[in-house]
Amino acid sequence: MDELAALEADVEILIEYADGVARADEVLVDRRRDLVWRNPRLALEVGQALMASDDPDRREMGVDLIGVAAQLDHSLRDHALPPLRAALDDAGPGPLSAAIIQLELLGDESIRDRILPNAGHPDEVVRHAVAFALPSPGLDELALDALIGLTRDVDDEVRDWATFGLAELSDADNEAIRGALLARVEDDPYEIRVEAIVGLARRQDERVRPHLVRELSGPDHADVLDDALEYLEQGTGRHWQADTSPG
Repeated sequence: MDELAALEADVEILIEYADGVARADEVLVDRRRDLVWRNPRLALEVGQALMASDDPDRREMGVDLIGVAAQLDHSLRDHALPPLRAALDDAGPGPLSAAIIQLELLGDESIRDRILPNAGHPDEVVRHAVAFALPSPGLDELALDALIGLTRDVDDEVRDWATFGLAELSDADNEAIRGALLARVEDDPYEIRVEAIVGLARRQDERVRPHLVRELSGPDHADVLDDALEYLEQGTGRHWQADTSPG
């Protein structure tokens, strides 16, 4: 069996495995990367062939193979971008979300305007990809509005990525952003409310102080909350210490 045939056979096995696991499954991610690492150029070729399939799961795998190939071998980037950009028109949530993520990982900022409409996509997988891809220090007003909207998403993972992006990956600051973060400081997933608290503290918004004090007073808290306290108190000169005396 030649190298291409062997790679194609192993990709077929991986497609079967991918059918029963989450997209972020560590074994799936590692096995896909290992396959591509064997020969990124051949992996890109296999990925392009898969993108012609009628099966959205196979197209999704094709998108991921192409993206990973270009990440591992930067000389393939110019070959990878056209098919990945074309996949932004795919009707399947899987291939579409994979294309958004892979293009973001390749640093293709030209796609931002094309992905914005997908912030309202009916499938949470696509909205999650948009929340992952949008955040950056220099977002324009439309992108910020989309990210703010995603912080209110019904899906925890989407809210999580959007809140993190707005709070820590964006340097923008206005009342709409602060209001969106303030709305998340009581969110049920711990990670989301911590991200919101950190984002408000970075912006030295005093409205977050009681929420920060509450989280710091707990027996176990994320280390990043200590940083949040420093951010907040840089603007006030105040110093606060948790009450550790017996109740």
